Amino acid sequence: MLSLIRSKSVGASLGFAFAGAAFTFGNLLLARELPAAEFGQLALAIAVYNLFIWLAPLGVDQVLLRRRLDPGPRLLLRVLASCSLVAVFACLATSAIYGPALGFTISLGTAILGGGMAMAAGMGLRRHGWAALPLGATNVASWSLLIAGVLGFALPLASAVTPLIILAGAAAVAAALTWAALMRHGRVDGADQDIVPRGEALSLMVAAAAGALLVQIERFVIPHVLDYEALATFAVIASVAIFPFRLLRSGSSFALVPRLRAASERSARFGLLIAEGKSLAATLLIASVLVVALAPTVAWVLTDGRYELERPILFAACLNGIAKLLESVPQSAVVACGTAPEVRRLSWMSWVTIAASILGAWFGARWGLMGLICGSAIGCVIGSIPSALLARKVVARGFIA
Repeated sequence: MLSLIRSKSVGASLGFAFAGAAFTFGNLLLARELPAAEFGQLALAIAVYNLFIWLAPLGVDQVLLRRRLDPGPRLLLRVLASCSLVAVFACLATSAIYGPALGFTISLGTAILGGGMAMAAGMGLRRHGWAALPLGATNVASWSLLIAGVLGFALPLASAVTPLIILAGAAAVAAALTWAALMRHGRVDGADQDIVPRGEALSLMVAAAAGALLVQIERFVIPHVLDYEALATFAVIASVAIFPFRLLRSGSSFALVPRLRAASERSARFGLLIAEGKSLAATLLIASVLVVALAPTVAWVLTDGRYELERPILFAACLNGIAKLLESVPQSAVVACGTAPEVRRLSWMSWVTIAASILGAWFGARWGLMGLICGSAIGCVIGSIPSALLARKVVARGFIA
């Protein structure tokens, strides 16, 4: 218990837990108010948002976490330009593949622009020891969904566009606050800036995007192999059963990367991984028991009986969440200790995990939603083996400047 209390990863996970509660309640309230097909489209939009805010800064966010860069006007304009281009691409791709309405895609693109800007500045603040503001910027979608869900009690919600407009506004506020803080407190003299190896930003972006895509794979696959109603059911399951494990995944990465980077001795790095592993194992056990026991009642009450979840599919959801949490540990280790070539290797290894998860989900879909959830988890575990071997190598050696 002392190890659990002192764990930096678990502490960060508890910080994410407040946003997780907002995500859960917001999603369930929206599931209660929106028609199933509209709620399914909103779930797709959130998946697109969560993927493209990692792509939008084009790796600058990850470089800001690893290295000392000056967040001056030049860097701000660079990030603004990249986020704008990626937001436009996201709108065009979503429109071509899924065919949503124009208002839907415009609101989504605006949200991605603000979210990507906030993500980049939040990473820079993390390097300077900030926690609360980066946590808020990272989880702006969760708080936006809660606001939209509460709003549904006062105003009728018939479309997914209204929650997306709220998300776009919140993301813009988060971007303004994080960049103002970073430009005021994080300036670095030109002579003190780190030299960024060529291609490092791109490699870090690919690796981060792969991690973001991995936790959203089911949302992208379900509309093609099942339907939007099935996606709505999965979104409810994710809110009450999978999202707690995503919080642990985010919290582990949030705290583990800078601590591994700072550990100078091989024994200290492996000791850190062992200690955090024990803490996370205890937390995973507790989370699984609570999810299977309480999630059916929570979903039933908050959706006013519209979604009834059985315990076998909740158990499958827990396994899915655990598999994706385990996948994140090698990625965090390589980002913390790896050289630029090793980060590039990780970025391509991550797509092996993505491909394995997609194949598993696609194959498992023939047994319905539960089969899809289990298939994705099995594919994730198999695809993570190469990156785990690389992580063991870089942790044993440590970071090389």
